[in-house]
Amino acid sequence: MAGNAMQRHKSTETPELPFRHDLYVLCDSVFGFPLRTSSPKAKKSWAACVPFYGLLWLIVLPTGCLSHSEPLAYTIGSSSMAPRLNGPTRRAHCPSCGNSFAVAAETYRAHLPTRCSNCGGACSVADKIEPGQRVRIQPIQDASAISRFDIIAFRHEAFNSPGSASTPVVNQVKRVWALPQEQVQLRVGELWVDGRLFQKTMQEFKRICVPVGRFPRDRISHWEIRQNPPSSPIGTMAIEAQATADRSGAILRSGDALEWTSRRPAPVHTEQTPADAWLQTSSIVDDYAVNQGVACNLHEVEDFLVSIEFTMPVPDVVTVECNYRNSVVPICLVGSENWPPKHSSALSSSIQSSSIQVQCANSIDIAICDGRLLIESEFESRTYYWQELIEQGLASESGQAKHATPPVVRITTNCEIAICRADVARDLYLYNVDWSANQSDESDQGYFVLGDNIPVSIDSRSGLGRVAASQLLGYLPEIDRAASKSDSRTK
Repeated sequence: MAGNAMQRHKSTETPELPFRHDLYVLCDSVFGFPLRTSSPKAKKSWAACVPFYGLLWLIVLPTGCLSHSEPLAYTIGSSSMAPRLNGPTRRAHCPSCGNSFAVAAETYRAHLPTRCSNCGGACSVADKIEPGQRVRIQPIQDASAISRFDIIAFRHEAFNSPGSASTPVVNQVKRVWALPQEQVQLRVGELWVDGRLFQKTMQEFKRICVPVGRFPRDRISHWEIRQNPPSSPIGTMAIEAQATADRSGAILRSGDALEWTSRRPAPVHTEQTPADAWLQTSSIVDDYAVNQGVACNLHEVEDFLVSIEFTMPVPDVVTVECNYRNSVVPICLVGSENWPPKHSSALSSSIQSSSIQVQCANSIDIAICDGRLLIESEFESRTYYWQELIEQGLASESGQAKHATPPVVRITTNCEIAICRADVARDLYLYNVDWSANQSDESDQGYFVLGDNIPVSIDSRSGLGRVAASQLLGYLPEIDRAASKSDSRTK
């Protein structure tokens, strides 16, 4: 009976795998203790090893955890990356148009008026300071994975006050503009790398651009719906057409036009001036609504982006005209059902002979960037050099002086079309702070970084210098308004 019981007991055990036996031998020979034993002496030896190996695990375990790419939480501490990332802010409210926007707490001055960028009216500013934006930093395992226009976090020594005994280390968040071994120059607002003008792609432009006009949110001051713009006096608005626009978008009928004109607050006292004079037409400038109270020179920005989204696919023809350097280029968006357009069809009468024809369904992006015209729809991408457009007669150039009129974006149609979104955004204007007169960075070691809020940012132009790979903490993959399609990490 005892023999049968023993046999039944053995039959219920799990068969020992060969690698498990090797593990027992390894622990016994290398680490000095048996992993599985019933001997009291061996158990005593195991117990004696617990403190030593416990300490070993306390050292190894955190290192193993840090090797994993776990995101780190970080609070933005300044407005240097605004409007993409806001630090501590106060909330401003315009009683005239209801617009609400953030004002940087570090630069706000209560004795100076705060103006609304939407209507130009005077705003009230809350006393409460809201904390900076919380972001997630993805650790970087390989510094070579960093690409241009990535937003990175890094450690840097803080600026000391005179007589300070210690040098605290602080975390910074900036955008990469140049990689190691690249020479940098900033000329008339543009980036030059290794002696050549750097020309951005459409996706790169989207990552850094600053919104200046959003429809339908900014319809009060910057966007207007006009009826038959060729025959209507400038400045008039058809009441019938205006009634078709609301906060959800606008419906344009044949002959109507949706038009954006660059405007900014006029230098007037709002309490002594009629509301229709609070804004003035202006060239696009490097102004930031968050920088209330900042005294700085404004620079004219030539490059801008127009993004349009339609509620339904384009059924016929929609024409988009962009003014640039007193030249106008018409871009005809042709619906898929009528593509390619035939000159013998009735559709040809709606297409200007000297125009760029693009197949489009629900969205279109048009950018004037670094001396080129970039166009992207769901079906194709195109690049034109502006001078070539003038030479080919696709851009009509007037005889007026350069920049005599502000930029205008006009959308017209020969059919009924619903527009749910139309955005205009500008490029960043780059300029030096503490460099020599040639505005060049003599060093090529490390990453050249800038803040998006160029007028107030302390970055590689000034005290920070270049950022070494040893200073990197991580990057922010989900912050950009339109992440680059070519960035494999964000796919």
